[in-house]
Formats: sequence, C-alpha cells, structure tokens
Amino acid sequence: MHPAPPASTKVHGKTIVLQTASSPFRVDDNGQYSDKVQNKYQDGNPWDEKAPPYLQYVREGGQIFFQNCHFCHGDNLNGRGMFAFAFNPIPANFTDPGTIAQLQETFVFWRVSKGGIGLPREAFPWASVMPPWEQHLTTDEIWKVILFEYWHTGYYPRTWD
Repeated sequence: MHPAPPASTKVHGKTIVLQTASSPFRVDDNGQYSDKVQNKYQDGNPWDEKAPPYLQYVREGGQIFFQNCHFCHGDNLNGRGMFAFAFNPIPANFTDPGTIAQLQETFVFWRVSKGGIGLPREAFPWASVMPPWEQHLTTDEIWKVILFEYWHTGYYPRTWD
C-alpha cells in the first residue's frame, strides 16, 4: 500500500492540486493531451532528432534520469543501480507492476518532488532516502523524468476515473 498523497503540493512556489493536475508533456503528435503511454516499440526512437514532440520529451526525461536517477534506480529502472544496496529499503523497481503501474502520474510527481525522507511511519516501505528532487530539478524536468519512466517500462499511469 502506498502512502496517501496530500490533496495538493507546492513545488517551486506553485500549488498543484494532485487530483486535477496533469503532465504538461503528455501530448500526442497533434498536440492533444493523451493519458496513454505510447508503446516504446512501435512509436519510434526518442533519441532520433526528428522524433515527434512527445518522444522528444521522453528523450529529455531520459537524459535527466540518467544524469540523476539511474545511480539508485538503475539503468533498466529496476531499482538495482550501483548505489541501490547502500539503502534500506532499496530504491523502487519501476519495472515491477506493483509500483508506478499502480499509481496516478500526479502521485509520482508528488513523490519525486518531495522525496521519501520524513514520510510517516505508516508509509513504510515507501519511506526512503530519495531526496526531494524539487531542490535540484525544475517542475518541467520532474514531469519529463516521469514521462520517461512510464515510457521505458511500457506502463500506463492510472487515472482518477
């Protein structure tokens, strides 16, 4: 069971209502919002410079992930990065269907921006040493990392409906 998120969170001075917020980068090739993760094996290569906008955002999120997150979460997003076993609990395995596949994208945004330190005792095992990434990344960078994580794993974020 994941800890219950707050109704809203403040990141970089802006209040985000978690039940109504959505990723500003989850758009299809026509610029329309899409809550579906495109299939990574059918939608092309995000590292192609001519990739459509959605895949360019995925690429940017991947670049940020590999600069900051893979040390703990691993190259394959499986929670087995080179620093992973220095922590208890070890970092989340995003390839496990019990992690991000079960979560709304805004929940993941809240956890990434606020980190895992200081969660209430009931939050175990989700309490962690993950830093509050809002201190190091912009709001857009956090959304792009999340977009990359869903794309890489092939999971769809859960929706409120």
